[in-house]
Amino acid sequence: MLADLLLFVADLGRWSVAGLWLPLLGWTLVALAALLVDRWLPLARPRVRAVLLTSILIALPLGLSTRALPNPMPKAAARTAPALFVLPIQPDPISFVASERLIEITAPAPPPDPLWPLASGVLALLSLLFAAGGLGYVALSALKLMRWSRSLTDLNEESVEALREAQSLGAPSGTRIRVVAQDVTPCTYGLLNSAIVLPACLDAEAQTLALRHEIAHVRHGDASAHLVSLACSALIAWHPLAHMIRRRATLRREQAADAFALDGQPTRRSAYARLLTHFSSAPTLAPALAVP
Repeated sequence: MLADLLLFVADLGRWSVAGLWLPLLGWTLVALAALLVDRWLPLARPRVRAVLLTSILIALPLGLSTRALPNPMPKAAARTAPALFVLPIQPDPISFVASERLIEITAPAPPPDPLWPLASGVLALLSLLFAAGGLGYVALSALKLMRWSRSLTDLNEESVEALREAQSLGAPSGTRIRVVAQDVTPCTYGLLNSAIVLPACLDAEAQTLALRHEIAHVRHGDASAHLVSLACSALIAWHPLAHMIRRRATLRREQAADAFALDGQPTRRSAYARLLTHFSSAPTLAPALAVP
């Protein structure tokens, strides 16, 4: 049993060189170049840079999916299968000893198995464990988001007024506006039917600015991009560049939403700065999958 397991891990290690580690090396070089370009050559708008960084995150699982994971167990089982069907026939002692001595004299000693396939297989298994844990975190965050959205207390009259204002500001059709009694950070969530959550404590000017910011997230599809980025980075949760690109893409999405909120509003910059300062110092009560 232990021998079969070691053979399985070794075969997995041989596959992982071309199926996992070389694609990861290529992706690492591309991701590093993208981070350098984003940092030192800011030629494009934040929205374009956010799409570029998110695309690099998506490219990793797409590249790995082109190489189907083979099943190394049949190969390992084939090596041990003949031993399962040997007939229990006792050989002649004299001929057995003679043939054994002949084998010892003529047959060279088999070379020792290299250790790198086993080490590569162990690292591949650890990478799979990290990926399972990261995807489990994303699934748990989705459950927390559903529970959190049900726990909010909607203020219907204020929500209707905010919806009218959102429609006048260009919110996409089907967008839900929820003005809630809880003191939460304004945020957006939802993949197909986006919802904007606003606290009732905002005054009229702050609510308009917060609405413009969240409407930008809805129009840009940032809730879906955030979920995809989180899931893709979870696949290689041990890789530091994955988290760096995800955080940088989140920053660019926020900068694009800020630019949309202040577009044509030069006199409201100080009010918008106060709004951002207030919610940046307050604890965020929204789940990880919600986009503030």
